[in-house]
Amino acid sequence: VTTPGFVFSPATITIQLGDSVRFNIGGIHRVEEVSQATWNAENNTPLPGFNTPFGGGLILPSQLTVGTHWYVCVPHASSGMKGIIIVENTTG
Repeated sequence: VTTPGFVFSPATITIQLGDSVRFNIGGIHRVEEVSQATWNAENNTPLPGFNTPFGGGLILPSQLTVGTHWYVCVPHASSGMKGIIIVENTTG
């Protein structure tokens, strides 16, 4: 996931259980997993989920369970800088 400006690209990604996600984002951005309600409200109250330092990082498979994960850029959540990771169960 990258940040061409103040958006995530792609804004929504679908991965398979066991995949990692790398955030290669600018140094003014930091990612935090949030609830759907927090995501909808464009707030940045964190869940005990994944996060990255400023500039990005790697989210490991152990942090990405099956389902939908909503995340925001902590400093820019109120401006609508947010994204979604959908984790699908692997099929044999």
